[in-house]
Parts: sequence; C-alpha cells; structure tokens
Amino acid sequence: MFSDLGKSIKELLEDDYVYVQNIKFKARNSSNIVINGDTEFGANKPPYATISASRIGPFLSLDKLRIKSDGRFLLDISLKTSELSKVIVSTEDGRQIPGKPLQNYGKIGFELNHPIIGAHLDVDVVNGPLINTSALYKYRNCSAGFESIINTHFDDKDQSPDLTDLNIGISYKGNDWTLVGKTFESFNSLRLSYIHQLSSQTTISTQIDYHLKNPSQKILVGTKHLLNDTTTIKAKIDSNAKLSGSFKHQLSKNVNLLISGEFNAHNWSNDTHRFGLGL
Repeated sequence: MFSDLGKSIKELLEDDYVYVQNIKFKARNSSNIVINGDTEFGANKPPYATISASRIGPFLSLDKLRIKSDGRFLLDISLKTSELSKVIVSTEDGRQIPGKPLQNYGKIGFELNHPIIGAHLDVDVVNGPLINTSALYKYRNCSAGFESIINTHFDDKDQSPDLTDLNIGISYKGNDWTLVGKTFESFNSLRLSYIHQLSSQTTISTQIDYHLKNPSQKILVGTKHLLNDTTTIKAKIDSNAKLSGSFKHQLSKNVNLLISGEFNAHNWSNDTHRFGLGL
C-alpha cells in the first residue's frame, strides 16, 4: 500500500517516543480472539482508555472492534474475496468533543495486495461522499505510488466534485539502505527520508521536511541500537534542537518496559521537557 512507503523510517523516528504514563496489555483466547487494552495518564489531561478486539478468519475477519473512554466506537470488517483481494467495511461514530478534529464516517471499499501492485479504494458514504484511492507499484528495487481524495459533493447540488488531496511517492531500496520521497497536503509539503542499517545492531535514519507553500524546513536525525536481544535504545534530534530518547526492555516473555523523554537542547532551563513511562 502507498502508506507503506517509508514505514520502517517512521517506525524508527516515531515509535517508542511516548510522553505520557501508559499501560498496555494484549491477550489471546482459545478462539483466536485478540484483546488489546491501552490506558494513558497525563499531567494535563484526564485518564484515557481504549479496549479493542480482533479475530482473523479464513474468509470473514473482524479486523478491529474498538471502544474508547471518550465515547468513540470503531468497527472494521473485511471479507476475503481471493488470496490477493478483500472487501472492507469501516465505521466510526460517537461523541464529538469540542476542539478535537473528530469526524464520524462509514466506508465501504476494496483492497488488492499483489506482489507487484497494491491498490485501495473506499467510499465514505457519510461525508461527501468521499472517494479515497491509493496504489503502489513495485519493480525490482523501486516502488512508486499515489493517493488521492475526491469529494463528490453529492449532498450539495450547488457544488461540483473536486480533488481535495493528491500526493505521490517513490522509493529505492539498496542492500542495507532505503531512500524515500513523498509529498503531502497536495504537493504543498515534500519529505525526503533515508534509512541505513550499519550493522545487525545499529540503524540510522534522517528525514527532511520542506514546506513549499510557506517555505520552511525541518531536519530530523535518529538512530536505533540493539544492546542485546531484550533491550533497545533510540535517540533523535531535530533542527529545532529537540533531543529525544527512549529505552525499551523486555522484562519477561509477556512484559515490556518503555521509558522515553524529550528535551529542549536550546534552552535546558525551560519547562517544556517531557517524560513518558510505559508498561
């Protein structure tokens, strides 16, 4: 899928950097139903909890059933039509919180996962309707794709359909490195990313964001190092002098400890530093 472009880079630079107190759990029963729970505690916000369930079947799958403590409800179901394709149905509904960009939706779509080409099409029948499409083509070490959103304005007869978002992306993968270029916000923003595995223990990555409409740029450099089979450390710094780090340790087969922090290296005396603890 198009969203997979630069996925490993995003995981290195974003995953495990959590600046709240967090407890997660995952369980699987004999019926192959997976239950996930997530609770967050922050200094400046009330506790937040999420519980979800999923079950992958031979044809019909419950990809996600999620209920949040703020009253939001999400349901994702897929029906396998062949070894390479499936029909998907997705909906989210619930309480709207002032100041939060939450939107109810109801989607029905189709997804193709072929070794050479992947494609996704869904129609949000609640809003617009909106037509979301994306595709990714792979040829040897190269991948190229696009994503788009078309608002049909079917509910508003005074407006004609318009293209609300269009982006493209391309990547090249070497033996131990990958280079990715993507656009965002209808070509108003450009991102160039690079990841290089220096050894079996150490990986480095860099990312450059350049905004074309309002000329500005942000540079981010990060690294991941495996101390041993149970311990991983990460560090990153951006062009705004924000220094971040994380420490992840497997306490046992089923328990992980995560400690992370973010510091303003430009001004160590201010109070914008953030810390997180996860279990």
